[in-house]
Amino acid sequence: MIELHGWMTVLETPGDEDAIPQQELDRIRSTVQAVLSETDCGVELQYRNGQAFLSTLYCGNHRTPQTDAIINTYRRIAEAAPGSYGMLCIRDDADNAFRNAFQILVFKRGGCHRRTDTDFSPCIPVIEDASAGQ
Repeated sequence: MIELHGWMTVLETPGDEDAIPQQELDRIRSTVQAVLSETDCGVELQYRNGQAFLSTLYCGNHRTPQTDAIINTYRRIAEAAPGSYGMLCIRDDADNAFRNAFQILVFKRGGCHRRTDTDFSPCIPVIEDASAGQ
């Protein structure tokens, strides 16, 4: 089983947007749109109060090309628009390194950092009993 829960606030820069030339802002926005149009992986783009946000909920029996596409989409957006920030929470029982844990991909300042979640992990016994998966 794999589940991904994600969100990202899409910002062109971590600094003052007005300090960036309009041509550069247009290039960043065009790149973000291109990344989103290249894949139909379940990453939703929404605008609230004039601000762009990504959101994702994916659940499946196992890791698929779609799950990799979701992760890659978030990475590419973070790189293209380095002011963006957000996270993907992933639970993948087939990933030996994180079998009983959520892993968190944190996106900020154009990068992606992986860590083990400490609020829901280890999944057994923190959120489930040992008998729940049997």
